[in-house]
Amino acid sequence: MGSLIEGIRFCANRQLKNIVIPALRQKYMHHCSSNKVMYYLQSQQRLLQIVQYCVSNFSLCNFIKTNNARDFSVTSDLLAKSKNRGEKKQKTQHIDYTEFEQVVDVNKLISQLDNAIEKLKDDFIQHLSVRSSVGAIEMLSVKFDGKDFTLQELAQINRKPKLIVLNVSTFPQAIPDILKTLTKNQMKLNPQQDGTTIYVPIPKVTKEHREMLSKNAKSFYVKCCDNVRQIRNKQIKAVKQKEKLAKDLVFRIESYIDILSHQYTNKAEQMLKTKQKELLGNSE
Repeated sequence: MGSLIEGIRFCANRQLKNIVIPALRQKYMHHCSSNKVMYYLQSQQRLLQIVQYCVSNFSLCNFIKTNNARDFSVTSDLLAKSKNRGEKKQKTQHIDYTEFEQVVDVNKLISQLDNAIEKLKDDFIQHLSVRSSVGAIEMLSVKFDGKDFTLQELAQINRKPKLIVLNVSTFPQAIPDILKTLTKNQMKLNPQQDGTTIYVPIPKVTKEHREMLSKNAKSFYVKCCDNVRQIRNKQIKAVKQKEKLAKDLVFRIESYIDILSHQYTNKAEQMLKTKQKELLGNSE
């Protein structure tokens, strides 16, 4: 019986414990002389039966509802809060454009941010075709005469079906460097020289080529985000240099600029995901 009483004492509810323990003592103490009764009381199975008996006789559920509802409701609230503790709560932020326009040339700022996104679009179109486009080859960097040149600066580039033709008659001395660049780049090109003309067959699209284009897309995206960040920092610096502006107003304007810049970086991120999904399709 002693083990049973000690087990009940572990109950977290003090009022419940004060009711159950005396009742158990009164009901079962006269059985202590019997070894058989003590054996069953000490066994786990008998212990569970006694607890169930107490629950049914003392209507503990009703007791909890009537006398201890507040304690249990608080506990439930705490458990609910603990479950959501790891979740991030996102606050919806808005821009007061009336206030914003009083301090910042919003149209000019939006125009600059739009240009950054347009530049990203142009880079995606010009340089990131699944097929080896003229644009991608035009921008290849060629080391010539100790300086870096793009291929389009050293040769006239024309495209024919499944073939790109480079006319290098203007800088024939650059042909060895051009061939080296075409051969060692990640496009796996196989250029063929005929005098001052270089023929470049368009290679078959491979998985490696798609992955390389996807990495290039990430590079253009990072460059776009850098441009947006530079526009943001420049505008915030200009706001801080304005005189006779209240500190709380400056703080709000900075937050407006942050919200606007984040909208554009999020747009660039969505463009990147769409482009990478396009580039990483099934290899042909």
